Amino acid sequence: MPTVATEANLATSFRSVADMWHHRIRSTPGMEAMIYQSGGQWRSLSWRQAGARARALSNALLAFGLQPE
Repeated sequence: MPTVATEANLATSFRSVADMWHHRIRSTPGMEAMIYQSGGQWRSLSWRQAGARARALSNALLAFGLQPE
């Protein structure tokens, strides 16, 4: 388990929120990223699955003509 000082150093090593996102997906792909309710049941999403959904959404936006900035 990282110490507070280690977490602070890690947090300052990222250039952006996107960097933090990609680091988390790479470092803990099978861990639970979030839970949500669907059809009256609670379901969980791993970091790998969350990354795949974010990638699919970003690809769809690019396909519709949105330009990256």
